[in-house]
Amino acid sequence: KQWYQRRVAITAGIEIEPKCPKFLKRKLIHKFAQDNKAKLFQNGLPVYDGNKNVYSSIKLPVGNEATAVEVELPEQVDSRAKKFTIKIKFAASIDMSCLEQVLKGSGYGDIPQETLVVADIVIRHFPSMRYTVAGRSMYQRPEADKRVSLGEATELWTGIYTSARPSNWGLVLNVDESHTAFYEEQPVLDFMAKQLNMRGPINANFSLRDADRMILEKHLKYLRVSVKHQAQKRQYRVEKLTIKTASQISFDVEGKKKKVPTATLR
Repeated sequence: KQWYQRRVAITAGIEIEPKCPKFLKRKLIHKFAQDNKAKLFQNGLPVYDGNKNVYSSIKLPVGNEATAVEVELPEQVDSRAKKFTIKIKFAASIDMSCLEQVLKGSGYGDIPQETLVVADIVIRHFPSMRYTVAGRSMYQRPEADKRVSLGEATELWTGIYTSARPSNWGLVLNVDESHTAFYEEQPVLDFMAKQLNMRGPINANFSLRDADRMILEKHLKYLRVSVKHQAQKRQYRVEKLTIKTASQISFDVEGKKKKVPTATLR
């Protein structure tokens, strides 16, 4: 079959910032593919490389000029409902016919690298939506009784790295085991106490010294945290820390300064 590579540019919709968070990209492209399954993909589904390309076995009805498609991602635990505009245009056609020879055990060494890249992406596409992706490896959260602590609030996760390789016996799937450190799931205040080597707990009125704030910001920045004081569980990404306590912070609401009620902070 002939496969077609498409360059996908993710741009801002009306209600969001110009960039899409990386952890939402796969969800967004999957929603885009589902919404346009019949219209663009003739009831098939493309695969996504997690960056700027999708691949389809069906030639899409788009040309060298970008076609804009609006996609709304429903509200989820890690994001509010958002509208995105996906611009898709033809990039290149990749000949996959040489895979037939490799699958028959002939043509070893003659397969182009770009063809192997597409094969890798096809293999990794659906697992990447199910497991946690870090670099080119995929990881699964360990069960509670199998967690290995590495200290400093981190634990060891085991994953796999896959790659398609041509051989004299056909196309083979190479699977390597990989390991990396992830932060343990825990209350943020407990995490802060561990990073500052504190023995006692931290409460909402704890004041940070500037040196402590710099240490914590280094470890917390860009991490996603869950909040449980709302009716619906939500996740947010940490951008920075302030030296003020939560009870000292006010927000501008319709031109008036308002503080968060103390009961909410507890």
